[in-house]
Amino acid sequence: MNSSSPAATRRTDEAAGHRALDPILSPRRALMAAAILHVAAALVIFGVGRIQIFPQQFDHNGIGHFASDGQKFRVQTDVLTDTLLREGPMAWLKLRSEFHVRLYSLGLVLFRPLFGSTVLAFEPLNLFYYLAILTLSFYLTQKIAGPRAALLASAIVAVWPSILLHTTQPLRDPLFIATLLLLLLIMMNLLTRIYGWGKAMAAGALGVATQLVLWIVRPDMWQGLRLIAFLGVGVGVIHMWRERKLLPANLAALAMLGILVTVTFNVHFIDSFWQTSDEVAAPVQRSLPARIAYLRHRFILDGRGQSGSNIDEEVEFWGLGDEIKYLPRATEIGFLAPFPTMWFAPGYNVGRAGRILSGVETSGTYLIELLACVFLWRNRRALRVWFLALVVVIGIVPLGMVVVNVGTLYRMRYAFWILLVAMGSAGLISILAGRRKTEASVSLEDTLLKPVFEQSG
Repeated sequence: MNSSSPAATRRTDEAAGHRALDPILSPRRALMAAAILHVAAALVIFGVGRIQIFPQQFDHNGIGHFASDGQKFRVQTDVLTDTLLREGPMAWLKLRSEFHVRLYSLGLVLFRPLFGSTVLAFEPLNLFYYLAILTLSFYLTQKIAGPRAALLASAIVAVWPSILLHTTQPLRDPLFIATLLLLLLIMMNLLTRIYGWGKAMAAGALGVATQLVLWIVRPDMWQGLRLIAFLGVGVGVIHMWRERKLLPANLAALAMLGILVTVTFNVHFIDSFWQTSDEVAAPVQRSLPARIAYLRHRFILDGRGQSGSNIDEEVEFWGLGDEIKYLPRATEIGFLAPFPTMWFAPGYNVGRAGRILSGVETSGTYLIELLACVFLWRNRRALRVWFLALVVVIGIVPLGMVVVNVGTLYRMRYAFWILLVAMGSAGLISILAGRRKTEASVSLEDTLLKPVFEQSG
């Protein structure tokens, strides 16, 4: 009698799921189509900037004014590229800059002679980020709902206008999103697969590396990343307790991730090597409520004068009590902003057209959130689904606490919004599958009963 291990059975089921997809919509073909779409978007944005069709939105290089830090990062990238070409790698390493800017400068060494400091020179690395985001979105969704929901989720992310637009720009967001999704996929694998010691340690080491990159790229979100790591360890322990099965290798790998985030890193190293300001050093030594208050105050100062683009900019926190009272409002802002009242008012950086686009996207987000709730309810006993849902809450609610500018909130929320898309796509697929099952059942019943009715008539 033939037998197979659970891992082999799962791989067979996944392969069967991929074969069940329409060959035209296979993941590989979909990824190729997405690459063509992204390159086409970059070319259009470059053309719009070069011809100056919308000078209030794009400069001569195709860099958008809707993400003002893109302008700053382009200048920094040029400086790093010049330093590397003229003075060599050691001078490049000594020059103070941020990690994602360093990566862009390496690309510009090759592509700036061809395209100048335009979005086309940034496109090779941005295309890699974009395809990585789609691939990781696919595999994360497949972990909770199968290949059809995974293909739908990655397709939604691929064609979402603002994500497509932002991933053509020299920003830190694409790197952060891809790295966070990779960390979550590693943790999901540790929660759902049985690893030997070798693979578990390799997964743990890769997870530690992704945590390090996330810490360097977004140090102001490090407390949330700590909570995510602790959540993964907790869910892993609960899962093993429920299954009455100890998986020491998996638990050790999860513990590696939890141990890393308990260590206080050398802030001066980051401030001197990776950062261009004192944005990290100031809040790190403070208590969590003090960090939240500091970050909110900083966002308020950065958003001053952006009338109509800020929410509750007059609210500051003076203690833990203020922050607790603001939690319901922060949840509302994190999940629902920009509100309908803002959809047609001109935005500070994006104008009226940008606000209308954000309104259309937000309407779609509301539907995605409802579908995600349906999926969460139908799978309320699945720990891996609760893990993703709690990661969304850990990511989005703190953003609602500290970020007052709608545009900034919109961008910083993308990584967690993609998880909502994963659950929302799974919810839609489950609803459609239930309807097809019901229709098939009714059709079968009609087929069986029809001769009886005909004979009795």
